[in-house]
Amino acid sequence: MGSSLSLKSGGRSCAILSWRRFPRIERYHRSVREEAFGKAEVEGLYQAKELLRQWVRYYNEERLHSALKYLRPIDYYKGNPEALLAEGKRKVREAAARRKTVNKCDA
Repeated sequence: MGSSLSLKSGGRSCAILSWRRFPRIERYHRSVREEAFGKAEVEGLYQAKELLRQWVRYYNEERLHSALKYLRPIDYYKGNPEALLAEGKRKVREAAARRKTVNKCDA
């Protein structure tokens, strides 16, 4: 029920940690399980490695992350996130202005 379990192994204690201790890594594991492999029938190790390689590339280079203000990790960590966020805000303002103009014409 979410608590730690301690096992004895050769006189030493090995702790099986609960998901509550490391929620981020457990969330990542869930994403790997659900998104990378999903319902795929994995035939062997090489296929599993290839699926994982493709998914990691997608995760880092294409997928938008809410924790990174909806930027891709590659842009957030290797790019200029402040400039990208400013550009995004500018685009939202421009879209709002266009909607306002279009909606005035419809009224």
